[in-house]
Amino acid sequence: MSQSPRPVSRVRKTKGKGLRTRTGCTTCRERHVKCDETRPICRACQRGNRPCRYTVAASSVHSSDLSIILNTDNEIDQSTLLQEKSATAQGPSPDVQQQHVHPVEETTITTSVDEAPMTYFENRDVNRTIQNISCNDFGLPLEPAALNTTSPASTASGNLYSAEVAPLRWLNLLRRDATAIDDYQPGLAYHSVDTAGSADQPPTPGFFSSVGAVDGHLGQVESYNIEGFLELSSSESLLLRHFVENISSWIDLTDRHAQFSSSVPTMALNNRGLMLAILALSSRHQSLLSNPDKPPRIDRTVAVQYYNETLQYLQIAMKIPEYLKSDELLATVLLISTYEMIDGFESGWERHLKGVFWIQRSQLIHGESGGLKQAIWWAWLRQDIWAAFRGRRVILSYYTLRKDCAELDRWELTNRVVWLLGQCISFGSDTEVEAGRNNVQQRIHRAAFLTMRLDEWWIYFAPYRTELPAERIEGSAFNPIWINPPSCSAAVQIYYFARIMLAVHSPVMSGLKELERLQQTLDDAVNYIGGIACTTNNTAAIIISTQCLFAAGLNTRDLAKREQIARLLRSHQSCTGWPVHDLAQDLQAEWTLASSPMNVRT
Repeated sequence: MSQSPRPVSRVRKTKGKGLRTRTGCTTCRERHVKCDETRPICRACQRGNRPCRYTVAASSVHSSDLSIILNTDNEIDQSTLLQEKSATAQGPSPDVQQQHVHPVEETTITTSVDEAPMTYFENRDVNRTIQNISCNDFGLPLEPAALNTTSPASTASGNLYSAEVAPLRWLNLLRRDATAIDDYQPGLAYHSVDTAGSADQPPTPGFFSSVGAVDGHLGQVESYNIEGFLELSSSESLLLRHFVENISSWIDLTDRHAQFSSSVPTMALNNRGLMLAILALSSRHQSLLSNPDKPPRIDRTVAVQYYNETLQYLQIAMKIPEYLKSDELLATVLLISTYEMIDGFESGWERHLKGVFWIQRSQLIHGESGGLKQAIWWAWLRQDIWAAFRGRRVILSYYTLRKDCAELDRWELTNRVVWLLGQCISFGSDTEVEAGRNNVQQRIHRAAFLTMRLDEWWIYFAPYRTELPAERIEGSAFNPIWINPPSCSAAVQIYYFARIMLAVHSPVMSGLKELERLQQTLDDAVNYIGGIACTTNNTAAIIISTQCLFAAGLNTRDLAKREQIARLLRSHQSCTGWPVHDLAQDLQAEWTLASSPMNVRT
């Protein structure tokens, strides 16, 4: 008599703490292991070197949270949101109740230079306070990992927002700062822009536009893109063409795929918000390009109208959870930031740069993400570097690049020198200069290591920087230097910009000879930047050249070179329309304040 097979008993999972299906990080729940729920990374994930994720579904962000985020004019603290959520939640768990009773304790973490390159924190709780990072490590030891600087206190302090909330916080900043004209009417098109040469006619709203009209029911559908393609008027088509042929190159300067001149316009044909942002930026840029014989072709009012239409679209589209993490939103965010950069609204632009930083950090977007996200990150970083330089502050990003220079191609090396410039801008910020007074030796070590990294970059970039002497310009204080392609000429100017920052802000300990060496470094950098600027004719490279010329002008005492730099700056600004104010006048003010360029930025 055969025996029946023995039934296999089902092994039940223990009901101990940490093994529940509704608590713990996502990684531990999927692996069915115990989780101590330590933020930002639990011990189980830390031991296994796994990504630790705390996921909150988009639906868990209550409507009360959204109303607070969109309508408040003050900073939202953690207790406000917790009270709102506790009022609407039914039957909170004991862990949540304990979170309401005991305030979140802020701890200070001193990050070391040996941290993993990805130093972002993952936290899905709405508006949970991020742990402060100490800025005491401003001076780094002379080790290979010393360049992996962590987040400065001015950027890491504050709040870390989830991927669902960060875009809404950014939109709130936009809504507070945007100023609509009194007679602005939503949905009106702007087809009266003269495209046949009669630029004397002022633009006035025409009829309803398929682009400007925002679908009020957008938040009730599943997709934020339309079916088919947007229909553009003739004037809107010209604005789109102007963006593709001119402005997109500003963003694509260091992107091998030139995605803002190729794929982004294609995306915009299916997304109203992205198209409106393109039209706003393009019309604002055209309003800055003036002909001596004629007034501007497009009035700034047209750009303001498109800008406000973009904000209206965003307010509706952000109700769709998928849109908050889409490439369309990221591209729109960057275009709006570029609009504010050329619009000259410095204080608003500064705040919105930080808002873009929230969005990118919440989605773990960085300089090695790949695809469009990576291109957007680098374009944003170049904007933040210029804003940080003018504001004498540290840059917002604290991501550290992983690859060595030996592994990089021409495009990656161009981006690498941008990142190195950002480190040098932070090195010369008022915060780090003041902190360096208490530890000069550490600051000397960091300056030496940054110099070593720049030297390394210069060696690996040598095959791509073919320098050709150009014809001498009569009356020029510089020897013209021709470097092609434009991205390479911009990279060389950025390199010398970084050299200037180190030469000006490095402590001097060895006396007169060291001062003479630093002065020679300054003179060489000014000569290279000025020589390349004399031959730069690419619009995107001119934007970088303008910034580098300004830095060179701050640090030269030669009167002939000062006059030449002022002329080059005005020539650059007339070509690009950026910035809206006269940088040569800013230089003149700086020259008046200090007699020595070594004291201008110190």
